[in-house]
Amino acid sequence: MLENKKLLIGIGAGIFILIIVLVIVFTRKTGTNNNQNNGITDLGAGTVTLWTPIGDEAAYAPFIERLQDQDVVLNIVAKNPATYEDDLVNAIAAGQGPDIFLLKDDWVVKRYGMIYPIPYQKSRYSDTVKDFKNLYPSVVAQQMIGAKGDIFGYPISSDPLVLYTNRTIFDNLRMQLQSREEGIDEATDALMRRSPTTWDEFKTVSKMLTIKNGTLVSQAGAALGTDNNIESAQDILYLLMLQNGTQFASSDGKSATFQLQQKAQSGADWYPGTSALDFYTSFASPASDVYSWNESMPNATEYFIQGKLAMMVDYASRENYIKQMNPNLEYGVDPLPQVRQSLIPNGFMHYWAFSVNKNSKVGNLAWGVISVLMGENDRSKYLTASGRYPIMRDDLGSGGAGTIEGQITRAKTIYKPDLDKYNTIMLKMINDATHSKQPLQSSIEAAARDITALLK
Repeated sequence: MLENKKLLIGIGAGIFILIIVLVIVFTRKTGTNNNQNNGITDLGAGTVTLWTPIGDEAAYAPFIERLQDQDVVLNIVAKNPATYEDDLVNAIAAGQGPDIFLLKDDWVVKRYGMIYPIPYQKSRYSDTVKDFKNLYPSVVAQQMIGAKGDIFGYPISSDPLVLYTNRTIFDNLRMQLQSREEGIDEATDALMRRSPTTWDEFKTVSKMLTIKNGTLVSQAGAALGTDNNIESAQDILYLLMLQNGTQFASSDGKSATFQLQQKAQSGADWYPGTSALDFYTSFASPASDVYSWNESMPNATEYFIQGKLAMMVDYASRENYIKQMNPNLEYGVDPLPQVRQSLIPNGFMHYWAFSVNKNSKVGNLAWGVISVLMGENDRSKYLTASGRYPIMRDDLGSGGAGTIEGQITRAKTIYKPDLDKYNTIMLKMINDATHSKQPLQSSIEAAARDITALLK
């Protein structure tokens, strides 16, 4: 049964790629885009330049060779990730830039004007949007399909939030407990042999693995609670809020609601956003029994690399840096913990989509090249060579919430009209909650007022 389902999905993926090409051909023939005079008469001739900031340039080697056989030259340009967005924006504003560029998922709102999308041809190709939704997790369709049905980009891989665990620290505590006269109980032994699957277990494990003297922490069980020394602190908080079922905005999208009281799954009234903020910041509060982190400590990634941090939530792409800096570190890359007894387990991720520059003189050919990259065999080669996680449903398989692939399928997102300003407000909220003597509700309400002003 599963094999038949996978076959059907694979066939669907092939049909979807064919539709992409058909839309390109139809658009070219009818002249409904700004590249109608680019001189391309088929998908097999010309030169296409692609910019990438994610260190995956070597993974394109098979495509370059294959496209050369079709008289297409694909030039890959590796860009500095620190300056990539500015470089891209400036180049496109000057009427230049690459033909294909990697578009980060949460850039779409402010950067859609740079894109030559595949237009929605209602009369003949309305199935394109439906197929897109079937082949990607729902969060991708929310971000990559415009209000009029235009498709802005096609992601080939994902970068999920994961839980990194230092296995040496876990094993050392387990052996230490085993050496005691009373030994180690079965439940604790089992917990030390795996990563925590719920946030309750996460707290328990963090307390067991933290070594501290007053406020001085020499070994941290977990890095949570601060805004200044944790990579993507705001994304971790978003994850916790989403897992709590927090509604971030009103139905019309004009007001923040993450500070409000909501109904829990049990039917009780509670404040899911505030509860998530409380959980996150408790790890940086010396008065809390889970205290394990503070703002004067090193960057969490560096502390993990040094072997002094037991658990860290970060993006899967960070693993390359960890391996490079400490190839002897024994660690695990595990699915994110979930809220105990949650009916809506989920994860959080970023991804990069192939998009076409509105200024490209070979826009149709560029979309044709993307269709080659998105083919099942070529896609598989890319994922293997780049070491990145998949994002299309047929590549993710049928994993449950207890797998990284399953959490990618169930990933959630929030609408941010201005990414930088939104994140800055939320980071300030974390800082205020950590330092202010006011109730957490006051900090979250202040952030909500600023977000509401941003949404209007």
